[in-house]
Amino acid sequence: MLDYDNLLKDLFINPQYANQTLSWASTDSMDRFAELSESEDQEVIDLVAQYTEDPVTYEFNSYGYRSIEFDEVEDNNFILVSGCSHTVGIGNRYKDLWWVKLGEELDLPVVNLAQESYGPDFMFYNTNLWLNRKYPTPKIAIYQHPVPNRVMKTYIGNEIKMFSDTDDMNDENIMHNCAFRHGMYTDALTNMWNALDVPCYHWGFQPDAEIGNVFATNCIHQIQGGDRARDDTHDGPGAHHNAYEYLLPLCKNDKIRNVYNRPDASLYDFTPDTARSGFEKKLAASITELREATGIIYD
Repeated sequence: MLDYDNLLKDLFINPQYANQTLSWASTDSMDRFAELSESEDQEVIDLVAQYTEDPVTYEFNSYGYRSIEFDEVEDNNFILVSGCSHTVGIGNRYKDLWWVKLGEELDLPVVNLAQESYGPDFMFYNTNLWLNRKYPTPKIAIYQHPVPNRVMKTYIGNEIKMFSDTDDMNDENIMHNCAFRHGMYTDALTNMWNALDVPCYHWGFQPDAEIGNVFATNCIHQIQGGDRARDDTHDGPGAHHNAYEYLLPLCKNDKIRNVYNRPDASLYDFTPDTARSGFEKKLAASITELREATGIIYD
């Protein structure tokens, strides 16, 4: 559970991890690894051997983020990233993380504002706090998106807890509402950074952020996952490398990309035939029905 100092209006703090160096964290526990060690599945046996030979260490800064300290960076000379446990890197070695590889290739330090189990509302609120407290301005901002139904619940005692609106992700009304908020947070984050001449990119492992793309003007890039981390739950080094390779050309592009029109379905030519997911097809069908009934073309 995170803490929030509403007097100083500073960033969210994770007291569980602040100033800690740990061998295990979250779902990547010693008990879980011992359980995996008993498996007779060859893939799991190989996984256990890999992390026995080269284990994971977590180093957290004074705010409880797997990051350098925030006062170690200067304006326009670092990358700012945020996301969920994938960007914290649960179950993964530091050297294998997508943002570590990106920072090394671009020769830029990285501030990581990710916290496990949190979603786009947390990323928006923490970014807003970063700006209001006048922390340094990054050269590039990148957000990794989880499933959209994660929202924050707050308490008077300054504690912030994540919860999902529903445990049933087949509840369409809930998921559509969450996807709408998800899309609006995506655009708000992009517009905030673009106003400061900072390129901002969004991505998620497939299919985590897919339906957020229906409502977001700015593209949430979908990147292929694959192998597993030490906890056999999160995506592993290969998936992080996929993210690094996908994002690198974007980060090397010196133009700010405010809007990304998908090649398979542009923002204004959105039909059931061009839609990808079942949710997109249903939304596209409703838009087509509305256009036929009113004669309106949105362009």
